Amino acid sequence: HGPVSVEQVLSDATGHETAPKLDRRQMSELAACLPGRTLDAPRAQEIADTTALQRRYRVADWLQDSRQWSDAVRHFELLASHKPDWALIRRHLANLYLELNQTDRAEDAIFKAIELDPKSARARNTFGLIRSRQGNVEQAESEFRNAIALDEEFAGAHNNLGIALAMQNQVIEGGKHFARAIQLDVEFAQAHANLANVYAAIGNAERAVRHYQLAIRFDPQDLEPYNNLGTMYRRSGQIEEAIQCYQHVLKRDPNHAGARRNLQRANQLLRSRPQPP
Repeated sequence: HGPVSVEQVLSDATGHETAPKLDRRQMSELAACLPGRTLDAPRAQEIADTTALQRRYRVADWLQDSRQWSDAVRHFELLASHKPDWALIRRHLANLYLELNQTDRAEDAIFKAIELDPKSARARNTFGLIRSRQGNVEQAESEFRNAIALDEEFAGAHNNLGIALAMQNQVIEGGKHFARAIQLDVEFAQAHANLANVYAAIGNAERAVRHYQLAIRFDPQDLEPYNNLGTMYRRSGQIEEAIQCYQHVLKRDPNHAGARRNLQRANQLLRSRPQPP
């Protein structure tokens, strides 16, 4: 076997429906084909074992999962040129354009996806996200409801509908959809954080704290639940616990203005606390 290059693995003109098996050395070479990126040997073999278009799709999907938006777009656009009737590719592109703040291109892509697959709940959900980004919250709400009508067990659509409702001051109604999202996916960190915000808004501190803690448990990389949990602690007089939350945020993101401001308030409260005789 000769050396393996990305172009060999991804080429649509190889004439082979399925790629040959790779030995250990070739898998290592394939893993090194994307400079500065990690692609383990099992994933490399998985990519090499699929048909040419499937291989490109798997690489594009991996790039998207890795938040390498521009590179993912390049591969998905090439796929779309080969398979213009592949609705899934159009939806991927819509989501990627949205990540790149290219809302007009995202809108064009999702229109095509819905035209190709009008019963796709995920396409309707993406359309709602685009409308929300464009500032049309009412139409975003409508699209999230369309997504749920197509798939009532779509946790992401319930979460997004809850956000759209909360943005229109329908906080309690939004909370019902956050709760439904959690019922469908108990580890849905963002839904826990959103439901915690609802409880905080209506003055139920105990439940707010609980759901902020769950949001942190299921997604420790998201800093906002830490900051919001600190605020709940501060309001209940647990100043030391609040300071720990704010310090955690600032350690991870020294430029987080909200956490810095909250830490200053907490320190002021701590200094003004009566000292024991």
